[in-house]
Amino acid sequence: MEQYLKQLLDQIPQNHKMFGPVTKGKVRAPKAPLPGSRKNATSWLGVIKSIANNHKYARPLARGECWMRVSPQVNLSMSDPLSKNKQIVARRFQITRFLAFLDNPSNQNYAALKSGDYKVPFDHSCQRGQASVSQNGRVCVNGLDHGEFSTMDTNEERKRCKHGARCLCPGHGPNNTKCIFTHPDGELMPCRNNPACVPVCQCARPCF
Repeated sequence: MEQYLKQLLDQIPQNHKMFGPVTKGKVRAPKAPLPGSRKNATSWLGVIKSIANNHKYARPLARGECWMRVSPQVNLSMSDPLSKNKQIVARRFQITRFLAFLDNPSNQNYAALKSGDYKVPFDHSCQRGQASVSQNGRVCVNGLDHGEFSTMDTNEERKRCKHGARCLCPGHGPNNTKCIFTHPDGELMPCRNNPACVPVCQCARPCF
């Protein structure tokens, strides 16, 4: 996963506004630690490495599944201007928003990443974007496969979707994005995600 995310990062032009010195309040960092900086200095490659760290998730990362972790945010750190030996948080943002931007680095998606505006929510098609008891406090951060930037109305409509299977879901939002069904630890439910029908479940881990 780390290598795949690096490939997405490499496709973004080096003159993009996301690249530059870490600055208070800005979603910006150098691609890699600058020469002469400390080894663990903030960089986008460091952010990607942290996101792809399997030890932070309920199960190993797999495309299409929920990536369930307790800490769903990224912190960009910088040296405190008043104390060079102290690190402070320059900016904090959601992993889902960052991954959605990497997957489609449009100006609109960068604006949504920077603003963090609740009026432009990340619509989780798996509906696991909020912590719950069954999820052991974890939330899905798979911004590549499990959602897109959308509207508040679409987000609320999806929360009310009670069809229970992908083939029955009417789709939500302007792209008619269908719901995805997973177990609380992020594993996909094959029978409920069948696009053609709702089969009799014979899975080792029941889908229903």
